[in-house]
Amino acid sequence: EWERALSLLDEMQEKHGIAPNERTYKAAIGACANGGGQWKPALRLLEEMQKEHGIAPGVKTYKAAVSACEKGGGQRELALKQLEEMLQKYGVAPGVIRRSSTRQARRR
Repeated sequence: EWERALSLLDEMQEKHGIAPNERTYKAAIGACANGGGQWKPALRLLEEMQKEHGIAPGVKTYKAAVSACEKGGGQRELALKQLEEMLQKYGVAPGVIRRSSTRQARRR
């Protein structure tokens, strides 16, 4: 399903000329997280939205990226990096992120 989400994101832009927004990226990154922890495409999308489209990820988008890293198995450092970036950018306390995701990322 994550591959379909990425395909739809591309199709939306290329075929229909519709610019993505934070919600569409959040949905695609969430699909990567729910699709077995596809952390590489999730982090690629996170970078793409910022660098190519100038879209600032919100807390929920970061949460989805952290979840993709956490579910991807052994991606502790990447998950913690995303948490740190979110904390610096938004000053959000770790409690905003599912506590279990944070604990699991730290344990791995």
